[in-house]
Amino acid sequence: MSNSKDNDTTSKFSAGSIEVDLFKRKREESENHSENIRGTHEQMKKQEEEIKTLREELKRRDESWQIEKYELQQEIKIMKKRLEAQEKNSKKNNIIIKGTTAQDNNLKEWVTELIKKENIFIDSDLTYEEQKTQAIIRKIAKEEKNKGNSIKVSYKKLEINGEKTNENTTTKIANEMDTIRENGKIIKQEKEITVNSSNENGVGINRKRKELVQELQKLTTKQRHITKAKEKDQDGIDMKLEEIATDITGIKRENAQLKEKIEDQSKKIKLLGRKIRKKNLVVMGVLDEKEEEKNVTLEKINNSFEY
Repeated sequence: MSNSKDNDTTSKFSAGSIEVDLFKRKREESENHSENIRGTHEQMKKQEEEIKTLREELKRRDESWQIEKYELQQEIKIMKKRLEAQEKNSKKNNIIIKGTTAQDNNLKEWVTELIKKENIFIDSDLTYEEQKTQAIIRKIAKEEKNKGNSIKVSYKKLEINGEKTNENTTTKIANEMDTIRENGKIIKQEKEITVNSSNENGVGINRKRKELVQELQKLTTKQRHITKAKEKDQDGIDMKLEEIATDITGIKRENAQLKEKIEDQSKKIKLLGRKIRKKNLVVMGVLDEKEEEKNVTLEKINNSFEY
């Protein structure tokens, strides 16, 4: 009888030992899952730092692009002014004779005699921008004259009843009407003869103008290439940010799955621990197996051994 009881006790200890091993294994699995979550958290932190670095780099590049763009715009602006000044200088001694046709032989003598006649009008040889401005001034002068006002037109100036108009106003209007020369409604198409009083300098001026135009074209091309390079860099950074965002989404999904596994393992470990404690109490003689179901103090005993 005593041997049978000892064998029963031994078998219970063996069963309890197996369940203890299983309990330890479950705990190790839970700890491994927790370690995996810590690892994914570190990975997410690293990805967030990379995103922050990329954004700072993008901001730095954008500032650099803006500075370079501004410098190029200033260079182009200066170059345009130089071209305008060069064109103006090349035409400052020219005159335009309207309302007649040219004669190739003895042009200088012919012009000298021509300007003595009536109905011959002489204008300065203006640049394109100056022509636009003067066209606007003439248009305004015509409208004011039709209203009965007294007008006087000069270079970039207009007097109406003895009062001068604002030069900036007429220049602004001329700039806004960029198609004024092409539409043919304001500038009357007339036969023009340009007489250059400095022909000996014409070749050098044209060469200089050509060089300035080529330099301006190079600056414009450089600005276009910079814009394309910026767009390419922006696309590359955007793609990298999308890849990182996708990785972070995957990491979050894995974290959620690991948390579910840990919660499930924790429930199993807790349940297994309760079973082991119950059997250990029976083996130690604290409880009788038959009285286990009706023992009202079991929950208090379990709580005293809570893991």
